[in-house]
Formats: sequence, C-alpha cells, structure tokens
Amino acid sequence: MTTVSILPEEVVAHILGFLGLPDRKSASLVCRNWLQAARHPALMRDVVVDAGSCLSGAAAASSSGSILPPEWKPLVRSLALGSHTSSSKSSFALSWRQLADTLDGCHRLVSVDLSGCDGLCLARDLLSDESQRRHLRDQLVGVRHLSLAGLTRLTATGLKRFVDLFTNLKSLNLRSCSLVCSSSVAIGSMADASVLTFAAVLDVVRRCGIEELDLSCTDVTDSALEQLAKVDSLHLRGIALDSCRLLEGRGLARLIASQRGSLRRLSLAKNRHLQTVGSQPATADQLTELLAPGCSNFINDRLLIASSSSLTVLDISDCGRVSEGALTTALTAARQLRSLAVARCSAFTDAAVTESLTSSDEASLRMLEHLDASSCAGFTDVGLRLLCGHLGKSLRSLRLAWLRGVTDWGLLGLPQPKSKDGEQCEPKYNPPSYNELKSLLSRSVDNSEAAIGPNYSLLSLRRLRLLDLSNCSKVSGIGLDEIFPSSQFPFPDLEELHLQGNRHVQDSHLFNLALGAPSLRQLHLSGSVGVSDKGLVAIVSRCHRLRSLGLANCDGITDAGLQHLAADSLHYVDLSFCSRVSQAGLDQLARRAPRIAEMRGLWTGTELTGN
Repeated sequence: MTTVSILPEEVVAHILGFLGLPDRKSASLVCRNWLQAARHPALMRDVVVDAGSCLSGAAAASSSGSILPPEWKPLVRSLALGSHTSSSKSSFALSWRQLADTLDGCHRLVSVDLSGCDGLCLARDLLSDESQRRHLRDQLVGVRHLSLAGLTRLTATGLKRFVDLFTNLKSLNLRSCSLVCSSSVAIGSMADASVLTFAAVLDVVRRCGIEELDLSCTDVTDSALEQLAKVDSLHLRGIALDSCRLLEGRGLARLIASQRGSLRRLSLAKNRHLQTVGSQPATADQLTELLAPGCSNFINDRLLIASSSSLTVLDISDCGRVSEGALTTALTAARQLRSLAVARCSAFTDAAVTESLTSSDEASLRMLEHLDASSCAGFTDVGLRLLCGHLGKSLRSLRLAWLRGVTDWGLLGLPQPKSKDGEQCEPKYNPPSYNELKSLLSRSVDNSEAAIGPNYSLLSLRRLRLLDLSNCSKVSGIGLDEIFPSSQFPFPDLEELHLQGNRHVQDSHLFNLALGAPSLRQLHLSGSVGVSDKGLVAIVSRCHRLRSLGLANCDGITDAGLQHLAADSLHYVDLSFCSRVSQAGLDQLARRAPRIAEMRGLWTGTELTGN
C-alpha cells in the first residue's frame, strides 16, 4: 500500500477540492479511499442529481420511499426526477409518494425537474393531504425553478397542487404540455380537473410573480399572449415560444411592448408563421438573448430589436430573408455579443464581417466565444482570416461545416494564388503544394497585405474547444497537416472535433491529434475513408476522456480495431455502414465495453445496445 493511499480522508478531500469536477472524478478511480474522499460532504456543495434512469430499476419496484440517500438530501441543489425524452420508460415510473419522500429533507433545493413524469398526473390523490403539502412547503422555500415539460396529462388542478409546494417559484417550464387556450372551454371544477387551461397558467403567473416562462411546443395563441401582457405587475425576464404553430405575432408584439426594460431572453425557434415581433426596435432595448432559428419570415425590421449594446446571444440560423445590411447593423451595435449562430443565413458574408470588425475603434464581435457559420455561401477565406486575426483571444467554438469558400489557404491565413489573368483559381480548386506553403509561410509578410499571415490563421485560435470542418470540400490533407502538426499542437484545450465527410483525413492526422489533444471528448470522422485501425488505436489509447466517437462509413475500421474500444470513458460509438465490421465484432464489443450506452452499427444505423 502506498503512502498516498493511506492519507486521512479529510486530507485527500482537501487536495481534491483544488481540482475541477472531471479531474476529481478521474482521481476517484485510483483507489477506494480516494473514492470515499471524493464523496466527502465538503466537496458536494452544489449537487446536481439526475435520477431519471434510476426509476427504471429497484426504485421503481416500490410505490413509496425516497430514491435519494438521506446523506445527500441536505446537499442537493438541483434534482431531475423525470426523463428528458417522452419515449423513455422511466417517464411513468415515479409515484407521488416517491416524490414526496424524495423532496422531504432537501432544504437547499433550488431546481426541480419532473419532465415526462406523466404518471404523477394519473394519481387521483396527488398531494391531496394538506398537512403533507404544508410540511413540504416549509422545506422547499428555496426552489425557484420548476419543470413540468412533457406532462401531457397535466390539468389545472394538478398544476395548482405542484405550484403550491414552492412559495418562491420564479421559473416555470410547461413545454409540450396539452395547453387549452380556447375561450369556449368551461371554467369550473370539472374543467380544471380534466384539462390544463391558459387561465390556470395566468393565475400561477399572477400569484407567484413568474419571471421565466416556457410555453414551447404548445397551442398558445396571440389572444392568450395578449391576456398575459395585461397581467398586473408582470416582469418577465425570459419567455420561450419555440414551435408554437398557432402563433402569428400580434400577441407577441403586445407582450414585448408591455415588458419594455425587463425582458432579457426571447426564444422563437421554428415559428414559420411568425410575422410581427415589434413595431419599434426600442420595444426590447434591454434584450440580451434572441434565439430565432427557423423563423423564415423573420425580416429585417424585426432583427433591429436585437440592436442593443447588451445583446450577448443571437441565433438567426435558417433565416433566409434577413438582409446583409440589417445583420451588419445588428452586429455593429451588439458589442457584448458572445454567441452568434448564422447557419444557412445568406446575410453573413465577408463584407458583413469586415464592416462589423472595422467599423469603429471599439469594434463589435471582439468578445465572441461561439460562432456557427455553417453553410454560409458568402463567407470565404477573407472573412475567416479577419475573424482569426481579431478573435484569437476569445473564440472557443467555431463551426464551418459545408463551406465551399473556405480552403487550405484561408485556414493558414494566406491569400489564394491567382491565375495568369488575375482571377482566383475557380471554379476548379487546386490544393496548394508543400513547396508553395513553405515559401509563403517562411517569407515575411508585407505591411501592405492586410489580414494575411500567421496571426490571421486558424492556428491563432489557441483557446478553441470545438472545431467543425465537416464537409469542407476544399480543405485537403495538406491543410490538415498544418492544422494538426506533429510538433506543437495548436489547440491544447480542444474537446470536440468534427471532420465528417473529409476524405483527406489520414491516420497520421489522428496520431498528431492524440498527442496534442488529451482533453478530447468528442471526435466525429464519419466518411473518412483514410482512417484505419491504427489511427483508432492511437486515439483511444491516448485520449482517456473520449466519450463520443463517430466512425460511420469508415471502411478502414475492422473487427480487430474494435477490440481497443473498451475504454471506460467511452459512452457512444457510431459504426454505421462500416463494411468491414461484422455483427460478431459488434457483439463482442458490447460484451467487452458495458459502459457504452449507445452503439450504432451494420447497415441500419439504428441503436444496437442501450445499457
């Protein structure tokens, strides 16, 4: 027995307190004493428990009893007792007696998630005991967030009983609930016991002073939102209305106007019929998050709502009617922007990036951490070089999937050579040779060549944690050699890498990646025909934190390579359409690696195991 393993538990717990949670989990696997130290109460200040999967086991066999150990209850801050997918069998396993026994004693609880627990709504005596409700109410005074998403059988009476447990509730999630907004529904005890009416939701908002409300995937109407806007002393800080098929915009405009100065977060994803968001940009002058992917009718005037200096998150993916001028205006005004998603948005061009970055001394986008520019046809090497040159210290996530305008030259911060007639080498793209790269990289860059050189290459983004170069047809093996060199790896914090559809990826690139990115958690190489068992072994043997591995359509992977996939950290493997992988090899992998929760293989692409 080593000296370290016999240290007192308090000493080991104190040492582990200086580590982050992922490193602390790895340290707990060293020995039994370190495992006990990692569970020391001093290290469990803000415990988050997702117990949905536990309900399908022994806890579901009994209709009563807490599913949490007694020593955990005083430490738990966030508790998820349901399933996030309605198809899960555990969604119906939780009984109301288990809920009451589990909540009893959780004094520090702040968030409760009962998503998908439809079985609770079937009990006729759901929290009907007043003395029991009073006892729980006294212990749950700190709960501010309640999620009832996916409770399709939730009624007005059930909602009232749930909310009565939490006297300081400020956030309510009713996503995918069967909400009835029609004024023709009778009001009374019979209706409250059979359906969830919008009048009941208004009553909860009024009594509790709800500040965060999620009504996504419901049948909420414009008239209902107009009623919500009329609630006295309403101060909404955030509202989510994703995929509300009956929403046209009139009620939303009234609601935004009534919440001028208080609304911070607005989510409108996939609302195809949305027409009007606000008559004036000032109606949301304090907005910090605007999420509107899939709003095909999200025209220029509505984008001006986001023109504020406090905007930090903007998502207008698939908004094809947004003009370049409107987007440039919004980006120039949003100087605190940290996350930008413009996938499949034609307005995001090199000109928009140039104007936003160079319009003033205090240019916008300088604090940008996350950028999704997938399938933006107008974004090319020119815009990429500018982003890399100005965002080298901030950018952490970069998605460039399906960009035909991004080439090896742009990744390396170099101008694409021109043909004899002065035009760029288009439409046929010729990858650079090694001699050309050496010549350009070795020479000193003239000051007249703006935004060119090593400081404007992808290599300057040293803080990157996510990089997506999927299906970039003009990124060849030569460019990948420079991005993933054998000497000093440029992205030491890289956790997620997407190279799907790139036929130039070779085993040598994986060798360099394994040596330079030990923190890699997700690697997706679907369609990389140059990857074989050797590259797979290099990745698995050195990237000990790898959790997700995508190898679909990789014909170089064989049954022999699957023998090396028994890593403890690996939870997801995609081996779909790998022609040299057999059913016997998949069965053997399932036996050797029981920790893999989902595995896809053969020619179906469907789930084979679900441990």
